[in-house]
Amino acid sequence: MHKITIKEFQNNIYKELLAVTSDANIETEAILEHITKLKKIQIYSNPETPISNEKIKIAKNIIDRRKNREPLPYIINSWDFYGLTFFLNSDVLIPRPETEILVDTALYWLNSRQNSIQLIADIGTGSGCIGIAIAIHHSSSKIIAVDVSKKALETACRNIHNYNLSKRIHLINGDLLNSIDSKLDLIIANLPYIPNKESLDLQEEIIKFEPHQALFGGEKGTEIIENLILQSKKYLKKDGCFLIEINPPQANELYEKIVNTWPAKKTKIIKDLSGSDRIIMSQG
Repeated sequence: MHKITIKEFQNNIYKELLAVTSDANIETEAILEHITKLKKIQIYSNPETPISNEKIKIAKNIIDRRKNREPLPYIINSWDFYGLTFFLNSDVLIPRPETEILVDTALYWLNSRQNSIQLIADIGTGSGCIGIAIAIHHSSSKIIAVDVSKKALETACRNIHNYNLSKRIHLINGDLLNSIDSKLDLIIANLPYIPNKESLDLQEEIIKFEPHQALFGGEKGTEIIENLILQSKKYLKKDGCFLIEINPPQANELYEKIVNTWPAKKTKIIKDLSGSDRIIMSQG
């Protein structure tokens, strides 16, 4: 009796996912890695390896859930960000590729500093992916990771423990900077920025499954970010850096607010790979 091989099953999964997602290839690889416990290079190096009926059954269950628009990272409780693998569930947002630019920018700034130890606040930490990525790539930084959601912090705690960073990343359940009593070298945040009225325009995967508290930023979408800017004036060191991910249509409004808050700093808008305004950086 013919046993289906990894290559054959990969093709089958890909065909089924084409009707569900534009990232069918990426999601197919993620499903195969999940069910086989093999790395991507091992999957492609051993295409004729047979797949057991048990693994086929698990994969079919995943595909059925995906066809109901449930995001794959929530189904397999795992997703990669900045070359690292994170535990995920529906208590936190799924990390997006554009947020990696936020980490890139933070690391560029941190590596330009003379001082060895930098105190960083990761506001709205969610899964902890931003703070963890920074901590791994900048070994002398200390991070305060804040989130208003206790459930999100449980997920962040698990990821921090997985990377043995409990001594360098301190979790706080709080609202923005209200629970912090230290001056900060870097404030970095990816906060809710979608206007409430745009909820009907979102994909089913997002509106049905991702936490609304982490998506919607108020009537304009900028209210939470504006509060952080106001609070940051008190907490950011004179030579510190403020980094925020933004919704592109809000770029000019938030840029002006940040410039008015720190007129002596150099402030700029950084675009993502698609050419959209994505990050505002204020430094010096």
